[in-house]
Amino acid sequence: MLCDHVAPPPVRCTRPVQGGRDEGREGGWIYSAGGGGGPQNRSRSSPKRITMKSLVLIALSLCTLAGSSADAAVVKLRAKLVARAKVSGPGFSALASSVQHCLALCNKRPDDCDAINFHEPSGKCRFLQRCAPISVGAKNPDYYFYSKRPQILSEGFLFEQQSESCLRLVRNQTDFATADMQCAELNGRLATLNTPALNQFAAGLLRAAGVQYAWFGLRDVDGEGNPTHSDGSKASDRGFFLPAPQHWRNDTNRNCWALQDDGKWAEVSCKGRHLFSICEVPPF
Repeated sequence: MLCDHVAPPPVRCTRPVQGGRDEGREGGWIYSAGGGGGPQNRSRSSPKRITMKSLVLIALSLCTLAGSSADAAVVKLRAKLVARAKVSGPGFSALASSVQHCLALCNKRPDDCDAINFHEPSGKCRFLQRCAPISVGAKNPDYYFYSKRPQILSEGFLFEQQSESCLRLVRNQTDFATADMQCAELNGRLATLNTPALNQFAAGLLRAAGVQYAWFGLRDVDGEGNPTHSDGSKASDRGFFLPAPQHWRNDTNRNCWALQDDGKWAEVSCKGRHLFSICEVPPF
């Protein structure tokens, strides 16, 4: 079978003459104009056989219909409708039968598809490259723009696989508050480093750039000892907290945190230090 959830259609069927029906016994038709009939006064259509080709086409159609709800569920989990507009950005194109089909194809290419732009009249499905900047045009109902994350606005973001976040080291030395605004202007936030993999990935960005410290999204909000990440979670929520012993003090003047190139965290003054920053555009 083409799909195990589709029952085979019958191989033989009969069709009554238009406007009539059997009533009482097989072969005696009742017609919409009134009166009875039968084989002697109305000819019946001869039974028609469904060919193997027809069976295959019917099964394929049923498979497609049965799978559409599953595709929609996958799409709902992986992407969000951002705009009805044409989008430009690096990527490649293919043909798809529907926007759901286009999204399902994107989901099968997690290494090189972050968003799609589907043109309904032509069936053109544009796969947009992961963590690459894109430009959204004017509203156009012929297009669907779905994305797995907020729009990337600039070059330099890199993908971290475990979190599915795009990270970038911003080489502009500022205080913490200004760094936070810079990330917001890039459609992101100061990075939430709440897993070992994400933390090491960010530390690798520092080492590659020859930078010793950079702001990330952690600061003391409700007192010392359990700082808050930029996504609103507490350091204790994940049980992941890497303070460098020489840079962790119970000091109310040091309420912001910076990442060191070795992956440890330093608690420093939010205004007294000017550092680079790590911005993150996370998935929806």
